[in-house]
Amino acid sequence: MLDEVSARRKASGLRVSCAGHIIELAIGLVAFAIYGYYRVRYVGGCDAWAYVSHGRLLRGHDVGLATTFDPVRYPAVVPLCYELAGKHFVPGMPPGYGVELALGGLVGGEFFVSPLVGAACAVLAYRFARESGDRTIALGLTALWITSPIVIWGGISLMSDLSAAVGLWLSHALAASESSRAGGLVLGASVGIRPTNLLFFPSGVITVPKNRVPVFALGLSVGLLGWFWFGLRRYGGLAVFPMYGSNIEGITYERFGAQLWFYATTTCRMFPLLVPLAVVNVVRSPRASLPLVLWLAAFVLFYAGWRWPYDAWWWTRHILPGYPALALLAFRGMGLLRAAFAPARTKLFACATAVLVAANVVANLEFAESHGLFSRKLEYHYQVNSAIVRRSVAANSLVGGLNFSGALRYYAGLETFRWDHVKAPDVIDAALDRGRPVYVVIEPDLFETHPQAVALRTRYRLRAVKKLRQGYVLRTVERRR
Repeated sequence: MLDEVSARRKASGLRVSCAGHIIELAIGLVAFAIYGYYRVRYVGGCDAWAYVSHGRLLRGHDVGLATTFDPVRYPAVVPLCYELAGKHFVPGMPPGYGVELALGGLVGGEFFVSPLVGAACAVLAYRFARESGDRTIALGLTALWITSPIVIWGGISLMSDLSAAVGLWLSHALAASESSRAGGLVLGASVGIRPTNLLFFPSGVITVPKNRVPVFALGLSVGLLGWFWFGLRRYGGLAVFPMYGSNIEGITYERFGAQLWFYATTTCRMFPLLVPLAVVNVVRSPRASLPLVLWLAAFVLFYAGWRWPYDAWWWTRHILPGYPALALLAFRGMGLLRAAFAPARTKLFACATAVLVAANVVANLEFAESHGLFSRKLEYHYQVNSAIVRRSVAANSLVGGLNFSGALRYYAGLETFRWDHVKAPDVIDAALDRGRPVYVVIEPDLFETHPQAVALRTRYRLRAVKKLRQGYVLRTVERRR
């Protein structure tokens, strides 16, 4: 029975009935409304600042990148998540999500891009959940996906992880429906959102018919060439993804066991029902599950090599582009269970499914609530603290920041430097020699322990002048006498 449903799905590609379109539209609107209401509206830190500022730069806006120092001589003035191209600051993150934000910004919706991506992901989830063979069950499975804390996080954050996941899901859908060239093209385009999406390629090759693999690879090549062309036109070089060159050095596998355990346990917390359903499918249909297992395993095994310990649930964002494979395995697993219970115990199966799905959704929402995802002021401290600093210092001040190195430029129009940079003293001394006031905003948990913070406290007198939100303090930087 399930094989027949899957075969019909492959034959029809992404086509659905009119009633199916209405349901999908409703699902998309609900997901967009939820994610849009709780979307992040404020910019700071590394990724969000780099993405939003890049999107605005592409639209010709000023995001406060002007500097009075030679960045080659004083590299500490380069903001967090930016790189130097000659003497110009360029965003260090992959360009794809920044392009999405730029397109959203054209209609005043840059902060609605992630909610829109989340809505698209919800529609894809429902479309494939229909493989379970029952529309009501498909709605329940879709609810499990939409309300997973990491999916909510991706749908409200100014981050690229869910966009990367949607790109792979769509690439898989096209490849499975024999649109091999389009599937490869979408994969290539998604690599511009996150380069590690190339990890999907082996799964894609297995998914498409053997005689269509060259066409799939051609589509991928075209997508990649598009990003290289973008890099040449925009930055005059092929280094489209500069930070990923240094980030790859973080894959050392020195904590492999612990990181793998983190992913296993935290994934079970993010998807309590989908994980066992996926296992059912893998056990019952190991050969048919291979492309999806390969897809998920590629991301898990790669990011389990991350050298820095994962210490928060949201680090599962690294493998979020692999989670659609988990969902697809689970959807098929549900179809297998439903077929096994039919027709004698269909009502019992339906009741048990409804109870478990409801319990899982409630647990997901409670987790999201307790971890601050349903706050409309996520990251608000970047804006409010930047405003306080702007009112507290002279316009020609130089302010040191780490996560605030971009936010203070963006919101306050102040020139900043990275206090955590080993050459921060060079630019501090140069500014003091020019008679400019110098300040720092150091992260509360790093002030006593970070080597560069200790070095600054030893070399200079740091005097507190203003308390800020969330434990931050604005301090002057003065030479010791």
